[in-house]
Amino acid sequence: MQPGARCAGLWMGRPRGFNETAALEAALECFWQRGYKATSMRELAASMGPTAPSLYNAFGDKQALYALALERYLDRTTRDRSRRYETSLPPKHAIHQFFGEIVDHSVNDRDRKGCFLVNCALDVAPHQSELGALIAAQFAEIEAFFRRYILAARSDRTAPRGINANDVARLMLGALLGIRVLARSAPNRPLLEGVVRPALAMLDLPRNGARPLLSFFAATLGRRSGEGTPDTSTQAPDPSGRSIAGRGRRAERSNCEPPGGRPSLEAPFPLGSQPGGRPRRVAKQHEIPAVLVL
Repeated sequence: MQPGARCAGLWMGRPRGFNETAALEAALECFWQRGYKATSMRELAASMGPTAPSLYNAFGDKQALYALALERYLDRTTRDRSRRYETSLPPKHAIHQFFGEIVDHSVNDRDRKGCFLVNCALDVAPHQSELGALIAAQFAEIEAFFRRYILAARSDRTAPRGINANDVARLMLGALLGIRVLARSAPNRPLLEGVVRPALAMLDLPRNGARPLLSFFAATLGRRSGEGTPDTSTQAPDPSGRSIAGRGRRAERSNCEPPGGRPSLEAPFPLGSQPGGRPRRVAKQHEIPAVLVL
């Protein structure tokens, strides 16, 4: 079957007095299957029922019809999903359910049509400024949905108190877009769930005093750019006369350095023999073990 055959036959022969909702559904199907550029007004008229002049009178030009088809898609998918979760689920559970539904749809998409909104972003947004603005506004709406629920989860103490709602909302938006793009070529559930899992982990409460991963990266980038240097002007002085910032830097230098500054032979890498009886090398005092556990 040719790419446009299915959409071209949906409303063939329909009388001129057509149903607008049904006509938009037919247009959406055409655009979804063929893309904006490959879909002609003749094909749209054939699928929607009216002749080309009637089509222009009812919906305007091709770009206007495409925007209406996109709005129709959003109303029955993303916006409908947000409305359902807004009133029925606790915030953290709503975010998990949102991604679970997205993964299910992506895996069960037999035609691999993908998300029409994401397809529009790749196909149309770089070339049509008005449609690009509409698509960007919808991405901002999705990001705002995530942000509201992250803040709500933080308020009800099911998410970390120090979570950055803006950053994590953008991280989740990126995960959502990545899932939809990946699923077009590899609708593999473990793969898609692996994309989601790190984003959802940002909502987990820290255990044993561990900091969330995003906070670690934010602090690291801040130190590299000079923005993360702590302000010690209001910190209480240490009884020993050493600054708190200085003690923090010394603590970061090595995980195996005991009080006194000398490397320990017992922690955390005990002195011993490697296979073959050769003695294990002991790090010099100025060396920092290159071990990072995330």
